[in-house]
Amino acid sequence: MSQIGNPWVDRFHPILDLAAIKEKTRIRVKPLRGLDDNLIEEAADRIKDAWETTFYPTERACQIMLEAVQSATSHAARHHPDYKTHLARAYQEEVSIEPYVPMMLWGPAGTGKSELGKALLRLFPEPGFVDFPSGHGPMPLVAIRRIKAQGKSSIGLILKQLAPDTAGSPKVADLYSLCARYQYNCGVCFLLVDELQFFTQSKGANTLLTQLLLGLSYVKVPFFVIANFSLGHRLKQRNSEELQRLLGRPIVLLPDGPESRDWHAVLNEYQLAVPGVFEYSFQSNATALWSLCAGLKRVLVRLLVLSYRKVRNAGRFKVTWGDVELAYASMEFATYRSEVETIILHGMSSPALREDLRCPFPISPAEAEKFKSALRASREERLAQAAFRSSMSVSERRAADFVSATINGHIESRSEVLPRTPKKNSKKRSAESIKEAGERFRKSI
Repeated sequence: MSQIGNPWVDRFHPILDLAAIKEKTRIRVKPLRGLDDNLIEEAADRIKDAWETTFYPTERACQIMLEAVQSATSHAARHHPDYKTHLARAYQEEVSIEPYVPMMLWGPAGTGKSELGKALLRLFPEPGFVDFPSGHGPMPLVAIRRIKAQGKSSIGLILKQLAPDTAGSPKVADLYSLCARYQYNCGVCFLLVDELQFFTQSKGANTLLTQLLLGLSYVKVPFFVIANFSLGHRLKQRNSEELQRLLGRPIVLLPDGPESRDWHAVLNEYQLAVPGVFEYSFQSNATALWSLCAGLKRVLVRLLVLSYRKVRNAGRFKVTWGDVELAYASMEFATYRSEVETIILHGMSSPALREDLRCPFPISPAEAEKFKSALRASREERLAQAAFRSSMSVSERRAADFVSATINGHIESRSEVLPRTPKKNSKKRSAESIKEAGERFRKSI
């Protein structure tokens, strides 16, 4: 409880700092033990859960969260300036605050947008109460509220999350006013809106979603919306007056580059969570791993868990780099592989991309250059791998394929793929042929 200063504003001061944000939102999981004793699916699920729980606040994520905290702080300072003003406005029928334009976080599926939303919930102060010097009874002090669209079939059901004490079945138009007053009385300074993909399954649902987002601006609290690229393309088809009120504060979250400190830090966190399982360094293979997932963390987790599952099914317990490459080429990973290779080929702004992969907004020059650099590094990694393989003789490639296949339990009989002895007059690969093979590969990606 607070009786001095300005409790609505003061609660945000400790988190108006990038270092504090990083420390407060970071999640490290305990290293997993005893995986070898688990059933295959149990062990795979434990690894998946550990990595999906792990949260390393990247530089970009911390900047976005700082912007959110600053918006909440500004709202508190303007509209909850002191005890007297808060009490006076709390008993007014209408909250006299201008509607807000939403902060909308855009990114392809798998970049960590929902995880960033969860980090915001951890970052903002815990709920409490305010005691008033005038003798008025305590009032709630809530910093942030979350709105979930999943499982809700109407705007009214979604809005009732913001006014839980609402009696009866008021009209939607009345709910906006009730929600605004409820948030003000509770000192709410920020709303988090997530899971909107469950509200956009048809054209009619898209219209309903637009009405919801426009209506939330009349709750008169800064709000932060998490959305995929595909939703942005749909909203851009709306009328101009709607676009101005919905798309005025876009925030784009792209994958971290393969050479960035943040990407290396994320990989390090993942490896620390599963000691002794992978027989290669994630950080030493940072660019190669990036090229297999386009920097999308969710895709990386799916790939590495799949490689572990395949190894266990083959009767082994340690994952090699060759196992990861085989998992990438597998049928189970085909859908992800297609998306990864499309992104690496086209980037995230080409008209050739599907809407869920293509950014609906112009990317800042700095962000665009960082992502282009990441794509170049990925292409160069693949080119280097292709050139290395093309430099092998036929017998060396056969031997490598045999070793890889044998390790993974794919060979029934050794005689099927034993490398044949090269003929004495076989020609060595020339530098020119190696170059040509690399050039063919470069054009194919």
